Amino acid sequence: MEERSRKAAGRRLTVLLAEADDLARDILAGSLADRYSVTGAAGVAEALEAFERVRPDMAIVAARLPGGGGGSLAAALRRRNRHVPLFLTGAAEDILAVLAAVSLPGIRPVVRPFDPVALAEALDDTAGDLAARRSAEDAWELVKFFLDEAPHLSAILHGTEVVTVNRAFLRFMGLTTLAEFKARGGDLDRYLADPPPGGLAGWALRLPDDRLDREHRLRLHNPDRPDQPPHVFQTAVTRLPGRDRCLLILTDVTELEL
Repeated sequence: MEERSRKAAGRRLTVLLAEADDLARDILAGSLADRYSVTGAAGVAEALEAFERVRPDMAIVAARLPGGGGGSLAAALRRRNRHVPLFLTGAAEDILAVLAAVSLPGIRPVVRPFDPVALAEALDDTAGDLAARRSAEDAWELVKFFLDEAPHLSAILHGTEVVTVNRAFLRFMGLTTLAEFKARGGDLDRYLADPPPGGLAGWALRLPDDRLDREHRLRLHNPDRPDQPPHVFQTAVTRLPGRDRCLLILTDVTELEL
């Protein structure tokens, strides 16, 4: 379990340990020290300051804490970063009181007296989940990087949704960020001079099944530039893993059409 956590995370993860009892905090921190970098706090204010300073990967919060209680601290941590896994420790009645007073979806209760080794294993499982999520995020960032470096207009489609468009596509549309494109509705059909039946997404998903392997072209115009004629693009579509996902690549062949 320990090796899985270390290898999956790829770095030493940090844990915020908010515990009012000095002895309990020292014992728990000692049991975790060989796996994680632990920052302790004795109260709500100290824990919030440590959270902003350390930006921990996980947090262990005692249900009873001076300065507002574990529930107020857990809620505050959720507001600051809703993705940080939270473990709530304490007597069963204290944990139930916190959960009854504050909405904390996804929090993991740890009833005292608890086994520090079992808690460490639970943290290891969570660390593995964090590493998997970060690995997926890193892979996605790499995909977007290569798309942005490509000279051709490119977009990833999932069903009827445009997941992302690359920098070249944004430039063609007169935009600078994906957020701008999404704010305008995230719809590529509005740029088509001759929309295919069923819309661009459905049409693109059918292209890999064309047994005749014909050339397919699209004419795109920018609605913000009505004085300019449409550009002609050679279309290529590659299916991606997962249901109804594909990569659309458009190569400008306007000059060849003149």
